[in-house]
Amino acid sequence: MKKFIQIICLLTLLSPLTLVGLEKAQAEEVETLKLGVMPSTDNIPLLVAIQQGFDKKHGVDLELEVFRNANDRDTAFQAKQVDGMNSDLIAFAAYLEGGMDIQITGSTFGEFDLVVNDDDVQELADLKDKKVAVLTESGTHYAAVQMLQEQAIEEEAVQFEHIPPVPSRVELLRSHEVSGAILPEPFLMMSKVV
Repeated sequence: MKKFIQIICLLTLLSPLTLVGLEKAQAEEVETLKLGVMPSTDNIPLLVAIQQGFDKKHGVDLELEVFRNANDRDTAFQAKQVDGMNSDLIAFAAYLEGGMDIQITGSTFGEFDLVVNDDDVQELADLKDKKVAVLTESGTHYAAVQMLQEQAIEEEAVQFEHIPPVPSRVELLRSHEVSGAILPEPFLMMSKVV
């Protein structure tokens, strides 16, 4: 419970409204808090907290463990190798459905976009019968389905390939083994050079 309260305090202090009082709070005891994260711009507030020492000023030694795919991150969380994780709401809902007693302590602005590396694909309808790399049953899969539904395209029209590691999705895209991939930042920027 103490770590949970420290997470809330840490995430709260990152909001612009509470930055004014940072210098006043000094913690006497520092406890390590290990978070499992994916390579994502969603981690910027956590990185700033570590770099500026905000975490230690508030009694937490924040450590980030970066995972290449959500499955490994989730496994580490379930095995209590990390104290918390930066995740999407789909994973949170799956944990709740599985009976885990977990809580959300903050939210991020996660963005997933479709990147295409196939000259035959000029619009979403052109993805029919094409392969698109996603992490199924996740925010990336949900984002892809929403994109298709907005254009009245059935989910079954596209061949979704379950590729958990984000770097592997980028590589499959570059090697033309898939026509498209749903990617978060910073991989969106990296894939623009495909």
